[in-house]
Amino acid sequence: MVGKRTTFQSAALNVGAVLGAVCLIFALAAVLFGLKPLIFVSGSMGPTIPTGALGIAVPVNIDEVAVGDVVSVQTSEDVRITHRVVEVLPEGLVLKGDANPVADLQPYHVASVEKLIFSVPLLGYVVSWMSQPWAYFLGGLLCAYLLFVAFGSTGQKKGPSGGGNGGPQGKKSKGSTVPRASGKSDATKPSALGRVVLIGVLASCLLGLGLMAPSPVSTEAAFLGSARAAGSPQAATLAPPANVTCTNVQGNGETIRFNWGTTGIAPTGFTVTGQLNGSSTVKSEALAASARSYSTSITSSNSLLGALLDLLVGFDRTFTVAIYANYNSWQSVPVSFTQVHATAGLLGANKRLTCTPH
Repeated sequence: MVGKRTTFQSAALNVGAVLGAVCLIFALAAVLFGLKPLIFVSGSMGPTIPTGALGIAVPVNIDEVAVGDVVSVQTSEDVRITHRVVEVLPEGLVLKGDANPVADLQPYHVASVEKLIFSVPLLGYVVSWMSQPWAYFLGGLLCAYLLFVAFGSTGQKKGPSGGGNGGPQGKKSKGSTVPRASGKSDATKPSALGRVVLIGVLASCLLGLGLMAPSPVSTEAAFLGSARAAGSPQAATLAPPANVTCTNVQGNGETIRFNWGTTGIAPTGFTVTGQLNGSSTVKSEALAASARSYSTSITSSNSLLGALLDLLVGFDRTFTVAIYANYNSWQSVPVSFTQVHATAGLLGANKRLTCTPH
């Protein structure tokens, strides 16, 4: 029974020494190379990096980043985002989660990032669990037990060198030999030097965890020890068409032309809608990303505004024309002209189409 207990204590010391050495190596690597542990709390990088994975990242300059790298950046709202680089622009890095259908809304203008070296699925759950205060308390109890095993236990007590209590004890006959006890119990007890080395490694482990090793941070959430975001979601603003104007085409009072420009990220397309004021019917047309103007008239029932009118009779109608910038599946707020005025005399004579600033 004693032998089994001694073997267990030696195994506990050996395991503690190995874990302590791993902790110490990681703490030193974190200080020397800036390693940062990341816990993935969302599935935006799945299935390559699933929720609950633990990643290890190192800081790199922006000029060392290439398309396809997985990098971690910190936004102005102190939110950490870890996505894959899909484009490197002068404005910054365009990132996209592997599971997301489109890229992030805005480029990230940063001077340096943390580049992901590798990740291990599910290990983030374990690290998050072990990062709680009560886990540190249990670790302290374990280290205290190992200290007791190393310094407090003395192994098996040596018995008398002779036989039973009834026989002679202090003498041995000439020429007789006393069999030596088996060295098994001595081999299972750690030596004094071994105890010092083991406890030194354990102490280094505590020092590394408490002072040098960086705390794991959650990515795509606030810097908390849990997998729950601390802030409330906020809508991002997409740039609408810029400097939009509306004028009549020279020499043609029945046609108007809208012109515009862009700012920031280039839109992936545009949408123009027309609606007769007071009506629920809306007509729309999709334009290419290169479009910078759009013309419409009331001379044809196939045009955007003509389709909303009865061209065989006189009319006096007011329209709202809105122009949107599209960004993949997102759309900007519209630039609207609410006073597009169409008039015509009886039987469609003297048609006139004008617009005033919105």
